[in-house]
Amino acid sequence: LSPAPLVSWQMPETSFCVRSVLLREAVEDLEWPGGSVTLSVDRNPPRVEFLSSGAGSLSVKLPESELVGLSCGQDHLRHAYSFKRLRRTLVAQEQDLEALTKVSISADGALRIMHMLSASQGPRAQNRHHGATFYGNDNYFSSQHAPGRTGIVQYVLLPLSASGTTAGF
Repeated sequence: LSPAPLVSWQMPETSFCVRSVLLREAVEDLEWPGGSVTLSVDRNPPRVEFLSSGAGSLSVKLPESELVGLSCGQDHLRHAYSFKRLRRTLVAQEQDLEALTKVSISADGALRIMHMLSASQGPRAQNRHHGATFYGNDNYFSSQHAPGRTGIVQYVLLPLSASGTTAGF
């Protein structure tokens, strides 16, 4: 993969933080219609909504009370992304109920999803290793050796062009 998308990243026009589990559930609900997912963000009133259409149509609005630090550089922003790719960016965080996700959208529509994961959270935190896992390996995060450690996982998704293919820069 070429580093071009990160090199040409323009300052995010829009960003917000939300609990990862809430974001994942919103996107999973959009599987039924199929097709692409449109992310729509409004400055006033503050609103973040995911829309999908295909076999039908469905929209999921994130509760305003759950959005932290919503910053919107324009009154209305709207970009479409591949459902399958967007969903893959959220699967890894299934087990961490306390994880936060920062979502940023560049001026070109590039979507940066940054998960902030706590090594002391997750289903394995109670086991003999006292830590979370990374691809099933308990040794990557061990709260026994480094309590309070936080990991960051970042993805960049390019928006779909009008023809439904991933747009380039």
